Amino acid sequence: YARLHGGGITDTMGAGLILVGLMFQAGWTLALGKLVLILLFLLMTSPTACHALAQSALLEAMAEPLAARITKAVPIPTIGIGASVECDGQILVMEDMMGLSPRVPKFVKEFGKVGDAISGAIEAYAKEVRARTFPAPEHTYDVKD
Repeated sequence: YARLHGGGITDTMGAGLILVGLMFQAGWTLALGKLVLILLFLLMTSPTACHALAQSALLEAMAEPLAARITKAVPIPTIGIGASVECDGQILVMEDMMGLSPRVPKFVKEFGKVGDAISGAIEAYAKEVRARTFPAPEHTYDVKD
């Protein structure tokens, strides 16, 4: 979605600058009013169109046979999240697949337990701070003469 959003902004800005250039060329005429209306229409519809495009390709949490049929039927690439191996691509929420989320959907496979390692590191840090063993001399700076 981030790349589509950036692309949508760039397209809108490019088309908007062309329209602004045409406005300068038109001067104070009826054409200027029409160009202003076109620019307003573009600014209102471009983000919606970009979002609709992104949603149209995403197959989320649906029955595997249905996702496979949709993928075969549409001419655009499909991205699955809990849909089917037949989709053209797959995505997962990084926090879910790394084991950082307390509750994960059925379609998520945890590829690691990073949450346990993070919790262990935080507990060790807090323990050393309370015991006043951190920061040790090797973690601090000396005054230079």
